[in-house]
Amino acid sequence: VSISAPLFYIVMDYCPYGSLYDVLKRRREINSCTKPTQVLDWSKQISNGINYLHANKIVHRDLKSPNILIAENHVLKISDFGTSKQLAKKQGQIMSFNGTTAWMAPEVIRQELCSEKIDVWYVKMCRNCKIYIKQESFIFNSYYNN
Repeated sequence: VSISAPLFYIVMDYCPYGSLYDVLKRRREINSCTKPTQVLDWSKQISNGINYLHANKIVHRDLKSPNILIAENHVLKISDFGTSKQLAKKQGQIMSFNGTTAWMAPEVIRQELCSEKIDVWYVKMCRNCKIYIKQESFIFNSYYNN
């Protein structure tokens, strides 16, 4: 029950496997690797999801493995649109400092105008997390300490 407006709720399919982050963490704990074919399939699904959002002028702005859910048959679902933004038809860029710092695109951290291209950065970060199965803090530290 919502007592303060406007609140919006998104009803999604049940995702029994949890988030991509959870799956990768469980695999890491048992020293299990993700097959390259699975990484490729997941990468394609994430890219297709972002393509759909961008075709509808939506920038997610916080795409990361904890915000990607795994449904039946390993179908990925992008979730957590709390920081997403819909661009006006003529608006090509937004100013924003939203998202999770460890995953942020460089232009977001520098507080520059951003476009939907920042979501491509997030896709790359998700792919790096999947391929190398590294912790987010390591990815963040290695990127910003070089």
